[in-house]
Amino acid sequence: MLLLCNLDLLNLNDFQAELKRNLLESDSIAGASYLFQTISQCKDQKELAYLTTQYSERKKGMIYGCESYIFKYMTDVLQKHSKISLIHPVLEILKEYDLKSHSELYKTLWAFLECERDYKKTSKMLVVHRNTVQYRIDKIVELTGIDLEDVQTRIYLVVSFFMDQEN
Repeated sequence: MLLLCNLDLLNLNDFQAELKRNLLESDSIAGASYLFQTISQCKDQKELAYLTTQYSERKKGMIYGCESYIFKYMTDVLQKHSKISLIHPVLEILKEYDLKSHSELYKTLWAFLECERDYKKTSKMLVVHRNTVQYRIDKIVELTGIDLEDVQTRIYLVVSFFMDQEN
């Protein structure tokens, strides 16, 4: 079922609460697209909402927003249409090092990127001292020669982490 809403005519929070009640009663879920302004965007946004339902956890009564699942879809498309592994080789280097050294460099790099290279946030996420994060990031750079200041490298690493989690 496709449901289009004019948010100028209704309260979004009230609408979502009512929709969730109906979804729960009917053992259903919903996928929500991005907001859009023109009817020409409808086809793509409908497809995004549908893909969201396919990638979501599918807990009955829930409305899943496409922003939480679009990246997963993008990495799946990349993997399905590539004849080679697109995962950055640094991830394998870190996994092997972690196995040999009983360290957590792979996990640290993922957290560091997820926290937008903020040492304080990363240390809170990993429940370690900030200096530990600094040491680990320095070790990652030393082992791999990777440039974490380069935005394309960081994007490539983030995409690689998503793809690696699916393998």
